[in-house]
Amino acid sequence: MRIGKRGYRIKARIDYGLSRWFEWSTRHAVLVIVLAIAAAAGALFYTVHHLRINTYPGNVLSDALPWRQDKLAYERAFPTFRDSIVLVIDAPTPDQARNAADRLAARLGEDHEHFEWVFYPPATPFFRQHALMFLGLDALEVRTERLAQAQPFLADISQDPTLSGTFHLLRRALTQDRPSEIDLGSLFVALAGTLDDALMGLDRPLSWSQQMSGVRSDKD
Repeated sequence: MRIGKRGYRIKARIDYGLSRWFEWSTRHAVLVIVLAIAAAAGALFYTVHHLRINTYPGNVLSDALPWRQDKLAYERAFPTFRDSIVLVIDAPTPDQARNAADRLAARLGEDHEHFEWVFYPPATPFFRQHALMFLGLDALEVRTERLAQAQPFLADISQDPTLSGTFHLLRRALTQDRPSEIDLGSLFVALAGTLDDALMGLDRPLSWSQQMSGVRSDKD
């Protein structure tokens, strides 16, 4: 690579300027250090108070997009649902998941230092009274049919919700004159699985919610 006369002159000026700067910095080392610290402090102050990093990927898109405008309008109408944390609880049975969710919602609701509010739909009076409205038609038909069939037994077991009361109820269902409207086969299969696991030292409670909904667990 060849450098012309003009290039040599520019390079010589740069070298001369750097040498003079190094010489001046050496003779005024304390002043240079003070100025460097002041500049670093000023840059740090500006960074802390002015620079921000937005990690929300949705803000990368244009606000002119129709769906983006709808989302922004939704966030303005319902600000409480913005910057929220959604918790999903998984458990072997719906009953265990519901019990864990009840306890977790109660604990989080008491922690006002870290959480402004906790929204747990099953704990609200509306959901407790109208929960069946949120089921699909097929699931609703199965649930209402099973509830109607088990209504006499549910009334009895609510008065004696012990293991003795459960076995007394099953014995009465087996010894009655007319055929039982309850699917005793699936109930005994689920009960046998629970007893077998209990004998092996495993914790597997019987899910009455699954019996009422007609959905069996993976082990049934």
